[in-house]
Amino acid sequence: MVQVGSGLEWSQKMLEFEDFLGIGDEASKMIQEKKSKARILQSLLAAEDAKEDAGDDKAHRNERKSYLRDRRCS
Repeated sequence: MVQVGSGLEWSQKMLEFEDFLGIGDEASKMIQEKKSKARILQSLLAAEDAKEDAGDDKAHRNERKSYLRDRRCS
């Protein structure tokens, strides 16, 4: 039977095992670097999405203005 532990328990066991192997600090540093890079990438993607959404909103407003102007002229 497989016993399922909490994420915190597994994290602690991994840290203990890494320390036992002598790679704890290096592995932790690599993980922190990857997490930092992932946060930066996520921020960049969110900024790009916001910029695209703002552009889409502006384009939509311009289309609506053009449509209304054309209707008034007709």
